[in-house]
Order: sequence, then structure tokens, then C-alpha cells
Amino acid sequence: MTWEAWLTLLTIVVIFVALVRNRAPTDFVPMVGLTFLVLAETLLGSERLPGAADAVAVLSNSKRITVAVLFVVLVGLAQTGAMNRVAGRLLGRPT
Repeated sequence: MTWEAWLTLLTIVVIFVALVRNRAPTDFVPMVGLTFLVLAETLLGSERLPGAADAVAVLSNSKRITVAVLFVVLVGLAQTGAMNRVAGRLLGRPT
């Protein structure tokens, strides 16, 4: 594998670990990872890493925008405790 692939893989692992350990807000961590890869492409000049145009092109797909918005809504529901109330009614309380 090339160094670009290793850098991308390392970025994905760091994002995964940060999400699992709750080190930062869950909607912020993937954006930092993408920003890091775009900056690496800009500073190092590699065509194999995603550029700014590639990062913005992701937003042109309405399905991806829908998933991203639902992810943010889910985080909001979890932080307000609404998920606990809904899950408690649907699944019952543990004994």
C-alpha cells in the first residue's frame, strides 16, 4: 500500500477510537478527519488524497445529506434524554 492509503487508514482508526471513547462530539470527529485529509492533500500535493472539491462533492448527494442530518438529530435526541424515554417505553426497564 502507498503512504496515502496508510494515512487514510490511520485517520479512519483515529476517528473510530475517538468515537468509541467519546473524546469529542460525535458530529465533530468525522469532520476533523476529513479536514485533516484535505489539508494533507493540499500541503503534500498528492492526487490520491481527497481534495476540497471531493469533500464538497459529497454534499451533492441528497442521500448522504439525509444520513448526516439524521446522525445529528440522533445525537441531539441522545443528549436530551429523549432516546431513553422512547427506548424505555418500547423495550421496558431492565430488572
